[in-house]
This record gives sequence, C-alpha cells and structure tokens, in this order.
Amino acid sequence: MAAPQPMEHLNKRTNAEGKITGALCFLHVASPELQHALERIGGLVVSSNVLCQDQLKKILHDTDLESIEQCYMETNTAEFNLEEALNTVLMQGIPLGKEKRISIERDWPVEVSHMYIYGDNIRLQQVLADYLACALQFTQPAEGHIVLQVIPKKENIGSVMQIAHLEFKIVHPALGVPEALIQEMFQHNPGVSREGLSLYISQKLVKTMSGALHYLREANTSSFIILIEFPVAQLSSKWSKPSPSKF
Repeated sequence: MAAPQPMEHLNKRTNAEGKITGALCFLHVASPELQHALERIGGLVVSSNVLCQDQLKKILHDTDLESIEQCYMETNTAEFNLEEALNTVLMQGIPLGKEKRISIERDWPVEVSHMYIYGDNIRLQQVLADYLACALQFTQPAEGHIVLQVIPKKENIGSVMQIAHLEFKIVHPALGVPEALIQEMFQHNPGVSREGLSLYISQKLVKTMSGALHYLREANTSSFIILIEFPVAQLSSKWSKPSPSKF
C-alpha cells in the first residue's frame, strides 16, 4: 500500500519564520455537520459543559496532522466516566438531529453510567462525534432513527487489573454512507473530499488509541463500528441488560 500523502493543502497559520503557531484547526477539515455542532456548542453550552469545552480546545489546537496521519501522536491518559463522554457526543448531534427531524437513541447497559476508565476521553469524543455527524448527514427523516450503542465486556488481568473491551456502534438506516466516502475514510488521496478527510483523520485517531474501525452494511441498517480497549478504574460488579432510550 502506498504511503499516505501529506496533507499540504490544509490551511496553516505560521509566524515569520514559517513555523506553525496555532490554529490549524481540525475544524477546517471536520465535516460541515460536526463544525456546525461544535459552533453551536461553543456559543450555547460550552460554558456549562467542561467536556465539550475541552474537546473544542483540542480540535482547535490540532496542528500536527502529520503525527495523526502516521499514528504516532501522543494521547492523554486520564480517568473519566464513560457515560459522561457518551452524553457529550450525543449533545453534539442534537442540533443537526433536530434540524433534520431525526431522533438519536442511546443503547447501553446501566453499568456504563458508573464505569470509570483510563484513556483519552477527548479523542474518543472527537471520533464518535465525527462519525455520528456523518451518519446524520446521510440519513433522511423518513428513513428512521440513529442509535449510539455501546457493548462493554470486561477481562480480568491477574487479580488487580481489569480491561474494558468496548464496542461502539453508530447504527443508521441503509443505504448509509456512500461507498466512495467510505473508501476515502481508509485511504487518503490527494483529491480527497472534505468529508472524506475528516473521516480519514478520525480513523487514524482510532488507530492511535490502539483501536479498530469497521463499516458494516446490512439489509436494513449500516453501522460505524469502533473497537477500543481501556483499563478500568472503577466498575460495578453488577452487569444488567441494556435499556435503550432517546436522547
């Protein structure tokens, strides 16, 4: 496979010496739908939601896209509550969902609400929000709703450590995302579309977090599937059945 082409066509803000000084915004390459959601967050709710604020800051200061492309960019590791991160993602989809009259539902076990894990919650939010925005873009009101599903499985490592194997699914109606855009998500080309570049970078971020991304087409639905593992900080011993609800 040919090496990915450098993204030289992206806008950069530099100083007199030609060094990047800041806001090569990831916002510049994010899908228009995600941009719209983030702008709404920035203007309406970011003051009361630290997680959204942190994610917006991270996106606005993404200057080293080459590191993202090559999957050697450092990620942060901190303890965070999984459901809080997921609700932050859902909140970003609300403006476009309301605009298009498409409901977004959540489907995960109640244990997720008190599951604390170690990892980069900001990058996780960024990736899930981008794929949610893409699903919204290619869904029409008459086709049905979108579901953010989480399937957690835990594994004991020795007597003191647990790993959470998490499967995130963004399920949306068929026909789903155009095949050409899915191809751009996995293979960067010089003539890549804006939306394709956004999905490509998110796919690279998933790899940076040692995860895997798949896109599945079925008879009635299509799904973005993200598989990532995180060390568990705190987790209830009780695991119950999922309880879907609208967001």
